[in-house]
Amino acid sequence: METNAKMPPVVLLLLGAHLAYAGMHSHTVIYTATKGLPDFPEFVAATVVDGTQVNYYDSEIKEVIPRQDWVRGAVDEQFWQRNTQIRSSMHQAFKNNINVAMKRFNQTEGKILIFESPKFSN
Repeated sequence: METNAKMPPVVLLLLGAHLAYAGMHSHTVIYTATKGLPDFPEFVAATVVDGTQVNYYDSEIKEVIPRQDWVRGAVDEQFWQRNTQIRSSMHQAFKNNINVAMKRFNQTEGKILIFESPKFSN
C-alpha cells in the first residue's frame, strides 16, 4: 500500500509540469506562386509562428533559411534538408496548379496566386 500512497505526488508533479507549459500558439505557412512577374521569385514560402516569421524559402535560393537566431539552433540539419525538399515539391505542385488555373480561365498573362495553410493551435 505504500506504493499507492506515493503515486499521487508523482501524478500531480506531471500534471503540474504539463500545465506550466500549456498555452496557445499559432503556426501558419504562407505560399505565394507567380508566373510571368519580373524581379519576383516564381514561388515563395514563409513560416510564421505566433506572428513571427521563422523561416523562408523561394525558388531562386532553393533553400529553407531561418529568419530567427533561436530557430537555427532549435533543430538539426536534417530538419532544414527535409523542409527544403518539401518546399521544392510544393513549388512544383503550385507551378502545375497555376498552369491548370490559367488554362481553365483562359488566361495568357501571369497573375499572383496566394495560398495560406490553416492555422494550427496547440
